[in-house]
Amino acid sequence: MELEKAHLQIVFSEDNLPKYMYKANYRNAKMGMKYIDWEISLGKEGGINQSKNAKKIKDLYIWWTDARPKRTDLMNVKGPMGVSTNEYYEDTTSDKTGRATFSHIGRKKDENPELYESVNKAYNDAEEMYEKEDEKMLIQLIKLRKYLWT
Repeated sequence: MELEKAHLQIVFSEDNLPKYMYKANYRNAKMGMKYIDWEISLGKEGGINQSKNAKKIKDLYIWWTDARPKRTDLMNVKGPMGVSTNEYYEDTTSDKTGRATFSHIGRKKDENPELYESVNKAYNDAEEMYEKEDEKMLIQLIKLRKYLWT
């Protein structure tokens, strides 16, 4: 998207650009998006597969570059009791070196087992959901790989 599609946009569509932009390794997501939007707009004119695949490529690109990085960190996912893993383990060390961490964790687990279960379930459920989503998107990427390069 940022290299090849951008390069195609620059070489075939843009006027009066600086010469360095004509290099094949010039990275520009905006130009890549412009080109992919043009491909999507072709509809049947450019062949239904080109338009359909361009839409899928755009969706994947947006997911990988925008949606996925914005996912909540697993350590910050809150369980049904409103506490995240980070919050649960926040005060488990006795000093700044991290000593006595495990003994504090064990005591905290024994003091409130329901909260411990809630925090761990939230983390594990989110991790499983993220892995399934990643796998789904990787499968889509593999299926589209032959359309990513000209």
